[in-house]
Amino acid sequence: MVAVGQIQSRAAAETTLSWHNGLGFERGHRLYKKVQWSCQVLTLAAISRSIVIAEAAKYPTLTANGFDWYALTGSKHHTKQDQQEDREYLWSGTGLLQITYAIQFSKENRISPDINSYGQKHVIERWSTTRGDHKYISNGCAILGLSIAGYEVIPIDNSPNCLFQWKGQR
Repeated sequence: MVAVGQIQSRAAAETTLSWHNGLGFERGHRLYKKVQWSCQVLTLAAISRSIVIAEAAKYPTLTANGFDWYALTGSKHHTKQDQQEDREYLWSGTGLLQITYAIQFSKENRISPDINSYGQKHVIERWSTTRGDHKYISNGCAILGLSIAGYEVIPIDNSPNCLFQWKGQR
């Protein structure tokens, strides 16, 4: 499980801000700036790319769209390069922000074992709206975020989705 901490000082916010500027994600830049200046209670993390890559290695068919999405859709329009780019999206700057939202959501809410990952991503998106900042969350980022937060990922046969089961103690 990864601890996600608040950005508590301007120096920490500036470090995080420059980290995202280095990746060139203006959306992330605005999000961090909003937290820095308005002191909102939104918890953000400098979740490391290496943690996300290590977690993603447990699920070799996971992309931003979910499990085996390219194989399941059977689309001839998608190449192996498209599939690799969708996988790398998971640890892009945008993907890291989406994973952070999923982790934060799981810290504040119980994840229902009856809602699949696609439904859960929508629950997280609605929750982010109540925080004053609606964010798109990809299915794959929701899966990785909840996996990092301590949930067991249970893939659903012939589906890009999965179910979640809590592994630890609350």
